[in-house]
Amino acid sequence: MNLFVHDIPYLPLQVHVSESQVTDDSSNESYPINSSSYWMLHYVDGRRSIGEIATKVAKQYDADEQRITLDTIRFFEQLNGHFLLNIRVRSWKDRLQTAWFLFRTLQIGSLFQLMKIKKRYNLPAYTRNPIFLLIYLIFFIPFYYIYILAGMFLLYYALGMGWSAFVFTFNIFVSIAVHEFSHVMGLHLVKQPHAFLFIGRNNYTVGLYRERLTPAKEVVVSLLGPIVPALIGVILLVFAYKQSDSELFYLAVVWLGNLLTLLSTDGKNVARAALSWFRRNQLGRQVDKEESL
Repeated sequence: MNLFVHDIPYLPLQVHVSESQVTDDSSNESYPINSSSYWMLHYVDGRRSIGEIATKVAKQYDADEQRITLDTIRFFEQLNGHFLLNIRVRSWKDRLQTAWFLFRTLQIGSLFQLMKIKKRYNLPAYTRNPIFLLIYLIFFIPFYYIYILAGMFLLYYALGMGWSAFVFTFNIFVSIAVHEFSHVMGLHLVKQPHAFLFIGRNNYTVGLYRERLTPAKEVVVSLLGPIVPALIGVILLVFAYKQSDSELFYLAVVWLGNLLTLLSTDGKNVARAALSWFRRNQLGRQVDKEESL
């Protein structure tokens, strides 16, 4: 469980609720819900806590409030896991107590799950233009990581890097912005610009979420993300070597570090696409053999 009674749920702008379904306008998908789930969401207004919502639903159905609270938390966790519900974390005391218990009992997996809360960011309409999206990402991705940004700057500054600490730290987030922008340009390259859905935070990372593509297009879009900033890193590395500039070398390493996503998200997308293509190819061969028989 990663939600608590004092947390405040609210709906992203592109998510709408009716008596029978939850609709995501970004992907044009709908999810059926029952009457109790509808009333749980009906009371979501960005001000009421989960506990207050559960109390209202329990009174409406004349049901046990503790059971309704647990049902509400589970339901909201499912919605949050699919980026259909955002959460303002308020139950820090409960989280710290739960985290301490999980740590003492060596439940490390559950400990990491405790803060696994997803969030969908509402993008301005002008970000559908790739150039404006790049500018948006450059200035707002550091905002998403503001505490990490401040902490890294103070660390590097304390290590004697001076104001070059700011340049180094900001480059980390600019490289992330270029990485995500390259995915979007990949969507334009394969003529699937509308597959871009939203920016979301998951597992302490911010990224662009999109629809699934055909295997070949998926490989192109997934690879462009790490490759473009890595090419910038190679250019910086060449200049650093020619000028014997250690600071430029460290900046090059930052940009080359985007290749690490090939070991995680982007690599998984490429592997999934390759596996899908292989299975489809094998199925096609099997059908051809049966027809020849």
